[in-house]
Parts: sequence; C-alpha cells; structure tokens
Amino acid sequence: MITPTSIDSHVEKLIFKICKTSTPVYLPIKPESYAEPLYCFPAVQEKIKRDGGQMILGWQIWKGNFLVEGEFHAVWESPTKGLVDITPKQVPLEEYYFYLILI
Repeated sequence: MITPTSIDSHVEKLIFKICKTSTPVYLPIKPESYAEPLYCFPAVQEKIKRDGGQMILGWQIWKGNFLVEGEFHAVWESPTKGLVDITPKQVPLEEYYFYLILI
C-alpha cells in the first residue's frame, strides 16, 4: 500500500463514502522521536502537551493494486495552524501521504 499519486475514480469513490464534504490534502511526515508507528493518538497528545496546538482527526488514504483504504488517523495542528503528521509510517519511503480531513 502506498500514497495515491492522484485522485482517480477509486480514490474519489472512497472519499465520497467517508465524507463527501471533506477536502483531501497531502501532508508532510515529520516524525517525533517519541512517536511509534500506528500510535498516532498518543503521539499527538504528547505533542500537544509539549508544544500546544490541537489534534485533527481524519482518514489516511492508502492505495494498492486491488484496494483503496482509509485508516482513521490523527495529525497535529500547530498553534500557527499548520498541519503535520508526527507519527512515523511503517512504509519508510513515504515522505507524504494522502490525508482526508473530516471537518
């Protein structure tokens, strides 16, 4: 599974099923030293304690040869309103990922 490089009809269909009013965005991954793969919620809570900001919930979108899936996920919104994923990925070559923000 990798980050989709474009919003094709399969990705679009998943976005519509999850939340048709959401806007998909690509976010940078800047892992914190204390963050562990798959544990985004505790990592973001710790980041908020250390640096302020807030937790933003949404869906991380992955695409394979036969499947498009959404993984419930949390990212950190800095006090200046920038969004960053601070949780390392299990796929180490991914620098960005597709994130569907639910508002």
